Amino acid sequence: MIADHRRGFLRVRESQYGDRIDRCGSDRFDAILLDVDNGPDPFLQKGNSRLYQGSGLVRIKAALKPKGRVIFWSAHQDKSFVKLLSKSFKNVEAISAKAYPKAKRFTHTLFVADRD
Repeated sequence: MIADHRRGFLRVRESQYGDRIDRCGSDRFDAILLDVDNGPDPFLQKGNSRLYQGSGLVRIKAALKPKGRVIFWSAHQDKSFVKLLSKSFKNVEAISAKAYPKAKRFTHTLFVADRD
């Protein structure tokens, strides 16, 4: 899902992440929200690994406006992914999240990173 704020309103687009990110050109995004596979590792689809590697992060950063934000949903924590995000983004956080509001445990993670 890609959220796009223009002229005082929010536009949410659901699409294949690679298509939208690669074709944005100068029409960049305020925020990119990604729920792809189970997170940085392991993958259900091997092709998704490119999103969580250096070149994928460079593409995501280029698709964001200055001060834009990317959020990755993950089924688990991954300290190495936080380190990798920190090389390209600032204010990187791994935030624990519940699968549903009444869940007893925090079992998911949101990786949040800001573009400079």
